[in-house]
Amino acid sequence: MIILLCCSLTGVNVQANLISENLRISGCENTVIDFHKISETNISLIESPEGLRIYTRDKEISPKVIYVVNNIRTDAVINISNEVIYPNAHRVSLGQLFLDIRFGFENAKWFPGKYERIKSGDSKPFLFSLARKCGLCVPKFTIDSLFKPNIGGICKKPLGFPFKLSINKNSGKEVGVTGIIEFDENKMFYDGYLWQWQSLIATQSQIRCFFVDGKVWSVAWKREKEEPCDFRYINQIKGKKILWDQYFLPEEIIKKLSILMKSLGLNISAPEFLIDQYGEHVFIDLNPCGDWHGFFPENINKEIIQAITKTLISAL
Repeated sequence: MIILLCCSLTGVNVQANLISENLRISGCENTVIDFHKISETNISLIESPEGLRIYTRDKEISPKVIYVVNNIRTDAVINISNEVIYPNAHRVSLGQLFLDIRFGFENAKWFPGKYERIKSGDSKPFLFSLARKCGLCVPKFTIDSLFKPNIGGICKKPLGFPFKLSINKNSGKEVGVTGIIEFDENKMFYDGYLWQWQSLIATQSQIRCFFVDGKVWSVAWKREKEEPCDFRYINQIKGKKILWDQYFLPEEIIKKLSILMKSLGLNISAPEFLIDQYGEHVFIDLNPCGDWHGFFPENINKEIIQAITKTLISAL
């Protein structure tokens, strides 16, 4: 049995469902557990003299393989029933449920890797330090700080996930807070929040990849000079559609990326690169549980689905 763990901020988790359907077509029993739709899953985790078991919809599951399709963002769960009057308490409970599964099924084979390794792949200072040792080019500096460093040529990035749910203390209401990368140094001032400050990269193109067991698919967005180098800004703020074209990542970059993945104990990710004005590929993100649907054309989507399915089934 394979369990697909996911969160669905925007409704249906397309990636989890596509992988699940392909596993079924391949004759592999699996189930999707969506932490944003936990009431629909009707999940129970039971410890008894018979051992630790998971039940979903009154069906017992004994997972041999667990695939974390995307980051389990229990802090951002928004699909909460009306009976719950303390949403954050509900989210904390969901977070504990995930940890109980994580520690209770330690001996299952986890993908992209053990969850602690997944989280380390999301930690930029650690990730970039290791990537340097693997021969990849990374930003000159990355700083976690309340205050803007006294350095020119810098960008301001959200520390952690860009989207967060929080309480507006003035209104007392829950709000979704989205942090967008800021490139204008005149707008960078102390606001009481922790930020991540990074050296600015003069960018020609942004590369989005998907990595499965050493095989890499890539697409590129060649940005206009006047636009900032973050595609989310173009999508969310300017409301413009990004056109991604097929791209072939150089073999030497793939080799170094493979070394990094092995060092992290991961085998699936959605790496990102910026190509600077000198043609250098600057590694900026790993996204161990990153998206591929929405970036790649349909024929490549099918290849990625097949590759993930093969990897999961081979672990049974």
